[in-house]
Amino acid sequence: MIRASSLLALACALSPAALAEEPPAECEGSVGTRLVPLPVFATLPNEGNTWGFMPVFLRVCDPTRRTQSIIAPSVTWNDVIHWTGTLRWFYYPADDRTLTFIASLSTRINSNVLLQWKDLPRRPGAFTTELELRWQRSVFYRFFGLGPKRPRPATRASGCTARRAPGGTSRDPGTPAPRCSCTTTTSRRSACRGCPSAPGCSPASPA
Repeated sequence: MIRASSLLALACALSPAALAEEPPAECEGSVGTRLVPLPVFATLPNEGNTWGFMPVFLRVCDPTRRTQSIIAPSVTWNDVIHWTGTLRWFYYPADDRTLTFIASLSTRINSNVLLQWKDLPRRPGAFTTELELRWQRSVFYRFFGLGPKRPRPATRASGCTARRAPGGTSRDPGTPAPRCSCTTTTSRRSACRGCPSAPGCSPASPA
């Protein structure tokens, strides 16, 4: 079922109408690279403190000064998942098209892969196309219980490791015509702390 839904989503996104769009404009001069070094710091109740370093490389067309792509790798540290390496790539083949690829891997538990394509022309009646595929494994998901009898206050939540693999695509003709939308999602929680009643959960979190 999941494989069939995925094939249907790809067929919806790669239909002849989508492929018939006009080709993107290329840079007619040299492409330069700009470096923007950035520190990373974040603090969240579920995750604690995360800090690290992220150099951002901007690929810019010199004649038009238009950004063609952004590459942003990073290395971060968190007390729960330890070291995390992340690669981010944002590609802009045209003003109304965006290709996003993000992949990250932690030394403990977490991993993530995201592939996203958006074609959003502004011409009246033009088709818009969106495609997203993702794999995600995170220890920071929260489980608050099931139904109205769940424990209160809401801060009595448990920490769960969840695996999610959502994917979908949509086509919108920009007119009153029907919208073509295909979505498939799989999700699994495991190894939760303090939530023995949660579906698919075990008493302890993995090391």
